[in-house]
Amino acid sequence: MKKHTKRIIAFMLTVIIAFCCVPAVYAESVSHNFEEGTVLVGFSRDIERVQDIAPELDIERVELAELDYDYIPYSNTGRYLFVKVYLTEKTKQATLDAIELFKTKEDVIVAEPYYTVYTRYEAGGVVISLELGESPSILQDVLKDYEIESIRMITPGSSTQNVYHLTFAEKTKEIVVEVLPLLRACKGVKIAEPNFIGSFCAEPKKGDADRDDRVTVMDATTIQLYLAQHIKASDFDYKAAIVTDNYKLTIMDATIIQQKLAGFDVDF
Repeated sequence: MKKHTKRIIAFMLTVIIAFCCVPAVYAESVSHNFEEGTVLVGFSRDIERVQDIAPELDIERVELAELDYDYIPYSNTGRYLFVKVYLTEKTKQATLDAIELFKTKEDVIVAEPYYTVYTRYEAGGVVISLELGESPSILQDVLKDYEIESIRMITPGSSTQNVYHLTFAEKTKEIVVEVLPLLRACKGVKIAEPNFIGSFCAEPKKGDADRDDRVTVMDATTIQLYLAQHIKASDFDYKAAIVTDNYKLTIMDATIIQQKLAGFDVDF
């Protein structure tokens, strides 16, 4: 039964990648290539370390994988943990060999190349670059039907263009899909892309699980709710919630946050 379930999940991921992850609107902005020397691995949550699953691999480090949960819905169940495994050897062949090895392991449910389509992007936020001398005011006509929340310059002084972070009042991924073709067709716009988290968004504060720009008791409560399976991984910032030297969220993370709030000498 377990092997049958693994085959079903692996097939689901293949279908999702083939039909959902690369819609036409992202054809120019999402690479079909994968990162050489990295592997996306999904395994059951009772596993403590990926290195214990595949000790024969030369693994440089392991990080929590930043997945778009809209693309990979079954990871919301809380039954599986997805990580990004960095191999010491940064080659395509080493990546493919590692994937084949992971697929032979009993506790691994998914082992795939790490495609850029897995990266999360900001709902309601886009990044645009304008030709030097152009003002963001050129966007007023093309975006007249949308409520713009803010326009912030990211890279002033570029030799060829200026880059801006544009946010909309509507915080949805649908609005990103809708406005990108309009922006790309606008004269003076050189590039218009989703705002991929990790590229232009500021890193969240460690411990800020509910992403309200501060660490409070609600962050510890959020972790406890998740561990009790009352909320899903996509309902909060899983990566920011981890304050221990680990890639797996445990009750210890909530405890350390509570200790810091109580005035204990806790460093994170």
